[in-house]
Amino acid sequence: MENIRALRDTAESGGGFIVFIWPNPGQEDRDELKIGYVLPVDDTWWVGSGVYSSEITGESASLPSPAP
Repeated sequence: MENIRALRDTAESGGGFIVFIWPNPGQEDRDELKIGYVLPVDDTWWVGSGVYSSEITGESASLPSPAP
C-alpha cells in the first residue's frame, strides 16, 4: 500500500516520476526497481505507467529476497 499511496500523492501534486520496488512477473515475481510516471485525471482519478529497470538495461535487476 505504501507504493500506491506514493503514486497517489505524486498524482495529487500534479504528477511526475516515482521510483519504487514492485514484483516483476517477467522475473518470477522477484522484487525489482520500477520507474513510474503518474498524472492526475481529475480530483478522483489518476493514471500511470511504469517500466522495470531490467527492461531498460537488459540485465536482471532483481533485489535479493529478504531473509526468513
